Amino acid sequence: MSILIIDDFQEERDLLYSILHSAGFGPLLPVGTAQEGLQLLGVGKRGKQTSGIDLVLMDLEMPEIDGLEACQRI
Repeated sequence: MSILIIDDFQEERDLLYSILHSAGFGPLLPVGTAQEGLQLLGVGKRGKQTSGIDLVLMDLEMPEIDGLEACQRI
C-alpha cells in the first residue's frame, strides 16, 4: 500500500514513517508541503490521474496551502 505523508514538520514525518514502516506498510512517500503532495498526486494535470498512491495522511495546518484546501483540490 503506497502512502503519501504530508506534514511541514520533519519530526512528524519521521515519526509517521517509522511507525508505518515498522508495521510493514510501504512504499512510503514523505513530503513537506501540500504543493509537493498535490504534484505527486497529479492534481492540476490534464487527463486521468494515475499516481499509484493508495492513502494520503496530511497535516491540516501548513503554510501556503493548508490540508483542507489541498483536500478540496484533490
